[in-house]
Amino acid sequence: MEKEKTSISISDNKLKRKKNFSEFEDEVLLKEIEQRKAKLYGKFSSTISKQVKDREWLQITAAVNKVATVVRSPMELKVRWKNISCKNKKILGEKMNMKSITKTGGGEAAEELTSAEKRVLGILGTTAISGIEGGFDSSTAGKILKKSFFLKFC
Repeated sequence: MEKEKTSISISDNKLKRKKNFSEFEDEVLLKEIEQRKAKLYGKFSSTISKQVKDREWLQITAAVNKVATVVRSPMELKVRWKNISCKNKKILGEKMNMKSITKTGGGEAAEELTSAEKRVLGILGTTAISGIEGGFDSSTAGKILKKSFFLKFC
């Protein structure tokens, strides 16, 4: 007996694109991440492990899927959160940059943050946007060291 060969056309294998996230899905995603911030972004310890974080993402997924028109996976929600946070980091960085105000002429006044931006800022924290206060830029440290080395031995 010879097994029948089946052919699968390329068109059958194509994945269809899902609908975009709605504002309501994004709202629920932000609310759920706010509630679980400590477990999602806390340091690993005896009480917070990868399994705990994965469980939290499953609970977030269940909450979002209750209001979604399309079933979402935890990976899709993680990617969506990453996209939201990256976009907002850029916007918040521009709005929180006060250097232009201290220049001659005063610059333009900073725009007010929207409620969604305030929520993302609350989750990420100001350090994620503006960096560590009083810290130094390690990319310039090499140049300073090279210059001081050159001056010392030349």
